[in-house]
Amino acid sequence: IILSGMDGEKDLGHDGYLEFEELHLPQLQRIPKHLWKSLYGKLQSEVYDAGEYFMMSPELEKGRWSVVVSHSGGKLSPSDTNSVFLVDHAWTFHPHLARQDLLHIPGLVDRMTSLMDLNGLPCPSAEEPNSEEEEEGTSTSSTEQLEIKINNNKEKESEEEPCNSSGIEEDKPDLSTTELQDGEVISHAVDGIVNAMWKYCHPYSINNSPVPVWYIMDEFGSRIQHSDTPSVAMTPFFYVTKQLAFSLLWPVVELEFGDEVSRDYLPVGISGSLLRACHLLPWYPLALDDPRWQEISQFVVPEMKERCNESISRHHTTVCVSSPSF
Repeated sequence: IILSGMDGEKDLGHDGYLEFEELHLPQLQRIPKHLWKSLYGKLQSEVYDAGEYFMMSPELEKGRWSVVVSHSGGKLSPSDTNSVFLVDHAWTFHPHLARQDLLHIPGLVDRMTSLMDLNGLPCPSAEEPNSEEEEEGTSTSSTEQLEIKINNNKEKESEEEPCNSSGIEEDKPDLSTTELQDGEVISHAVDGIVNAMWKYCHPYSINNSPVPVWYIMDEFGSRIQHSDTPSVAMTPFFYVTKQLAFSLLWPVVELEFGDEVSRDYLPVGISGSLLRACHLLPWYPLALDDPRWQEISQFVVPEMKERCNESISRHHTTVCVSSPSF
C-alpha cells in the first residue's frame, strides 16, 4: 500500500478539517467518506475506543484468538459515522534491521513473543462456578471467563501462564524470556520471532518510496482472523500532523453483539482462487501432495519471471527475489 501526501508537518488546529482532508486526500480515498470527520476527531485526540466495541478471546480448541463484538448497545453499522477505529502499531521496522531492533529495543522480545503466542495461548484462570450461584443466576459464563478486554490485555497476559488445549499438537520452542540474561536464550527467542513475524507484518510505502516500511499491529489488530468474506476492512494510515502511523478499522457489514470480526489479509486487487491461495500460503499452507501445486507452478512461476524481467528492464540495479507479497 502506498501512502501519499505525507511530506512535512502541518498544524491543523481545532478547525482544520478542510486542511486535514486536503493533506490526506490520497489516503482518505480508501475509506468511506462518511467516516472522514469522525476519523479526523479521533486522530486529533488519539482516541482508541475499539475496546468499547470489541474484545479478544483465546479459543483453546482451535489454538487461536478471536475478536468479537462486545458492544451491547445495538448493531455496529457500516453507515454509522462513528464506526471507524484506530489500531496502534506495536512495531515498525525494516526487515534487514529486525534482529537489531529485537536485541536493542527494551521489551520488544517479550511483547512479540506474547503477541505471536510463541509460548502458546494464555490459559485463563477459570474457576469452577459455585452451584448455588448458578441457581441464583449469578454465575459467570464460560464466554465471560475467557474475555480479555483490549485495554487490559497486555497486563493480564503477563500474569497468565500459557497453555495448550488437549488435542492440539504444537511443536513450538519454549521462547520464555524470563531467563534472557543468557545470550543463547535471547538468540533463540529472536530466531523464533523472525521466523513467525511474516504472518503478522504488512508493508506500506511512503510517496512511492522503493523501500517499504513494515509494521506489526498491536495485539488487537494482529488477532483479527482472516476471511475471504470479511466483516471489517483495514488499511494503514499516516497522520501527517503528528507523524504517526495507525491502522484504521471499519465494519463493512452489520455487526451485532457476539459476532466474530474478520478481515481479508490480502490487499485489494488480488482476486482469483488460485492467486489468493498463493498469497495466503503463510497462513494456510498447502500439503506437498496437494494437486494445486501443479496449477501454481504453471501459473505463478511464469508470472513472477515476467515481473522480474519488467523490473530489471526499468531498474538495472534492482534485484528481484521471488517472495510472497503481503
